[in-house]
Amino acid sequence: MAIQPGKYEVYVGPPEEVNLEVPDDVLCISGNQDTSRCVAAIRPELNSRADLRFREGGKSRAEAILLLVEVPGFGGNFNVDSGSFYLGHTPLPAGVEVHLVENLDSTDRDLAIRLSQQTPARWAHIAAEPWTAPGEIVGFFDPLLVDDLREPLCAVWETDDGSERWYFLPPGCDWGPVLDWLVIAAIPRYIPDAVYRTRPSEAITEAFMTSDELELASQLAEFERTTEERRTDLTKALSTAQQKASGVRNPLLFGKGHTLKKAVKSILEECDFEVEDLDDSLGEGMSADLVARLNNRYWLVEVTSSSGPPSETEWTKLGGHLKIWPTLRDEKLSGGVLIINNHHRQQPGKRPTPYVRQAFLEALDAPVITTTQIVRWWRDQDCAALQAAVTGSPSVYH
Repeated sequence: MAIQPGKYEVYVGPPEEVNLEVPDDVLCISGNQDTSRCVAAIRPELNSRADLRFREGGKSRAEAILLLVEVPGFGGNFNVDSGSFYLGHTPLPAGVEVHLVENLDSTDRDLAIRLSQQTPARWAHIAAEPWTAPGEIVGFFDPLLVDDLREPLCAVWETDDGSERWYFLPPGCDWGPVLDWLVIAAIPRYIPDAVYRTRPSEAITEAFMTSDELELASQLAEFERTTEERRTDLTKALSTAQQKASGVRNPLLFGKGHTLKKAVKSILEECDFEVEDLDDSLGEGMSADLVARLNNRYWLVEVTSSSGPPSETEWTKLGGHLKIWPTLRDEKLSGGVLIINNHHRQQPGKRPTPYVRQAFLEALDAPVITTTQIVRWWRDQDCAALQAAVTGSPSVYH
């Protein structure tokens, strides 16, 4: 007859405050029940009778205990054998970017990935600080997820002796994946005796495994190792590619002034134009920003930016530069082009067309190209399209 696996007992704080989807492997124990056999706690009532019995139970078995706490639902003093701590949190605005901390062990990385895929009610910076011994850190406080400023959004804190391991989670998190992680990864890793005691059929050592089990376990370990190495390599490669692309893309999408002009010049040169900075050769303000040469033909290029709709006078300014060009240089121009980084404070994919007045559009005698369109051509490596726009008939490319 097969042995039926038991359930891990988990102490859950006031039930009205926690919405749980409980896995079959977990038996939830409330504060008015005996919590001494629990291996983990979710939002415990600190210093309550249930909390103290939970802790004493772990000590009596010489086992670590796991505590999972939502940050905004918890703040203030909490006591451990080695000292007293204060946990603080600072709510953050919507739209915070979340990043995994590098070099996490496989167990904590698993939790961090699960949390990063959620959309909690609100992210918050968290910090654990000594309460009674300023400057003396008791235990180990390690972030799991951080924001762009590298401030911790969720973290783990462990006592010096490893007897307590606290996980500080974002507010309004989905507890289902967290409980799955608790059963699949955290308890076997940090409380292995609980697996022997509760689910003995799952706690067989290698000494009692068949050759097939050992071989498959070895293959799985090798797969996980190579997968983690591959993940690390891909993460580094992606970061390098993003930095390289951002160096081109960001000045075009968000730049202005000299930064924007330099980015446009670089893109034109990448697409086989010979480009001269006229501010350098003629003096600032004497002509348009650039003159571009392709197949022995020349075009003036005026580069501008605007946080909102661009002024129609930018096009008029280009026309003036075209008229006075013969007084400055001998090269015969084939035309001019206006390149605009319009509405640069808006999300690039949602920026409107720069000009909409019909009479103005009908009067255009030179191409108008937005930098968002230039970025698309650059992304697709479509130099032919960029060349056709610069050298082609009057139109708005957006």
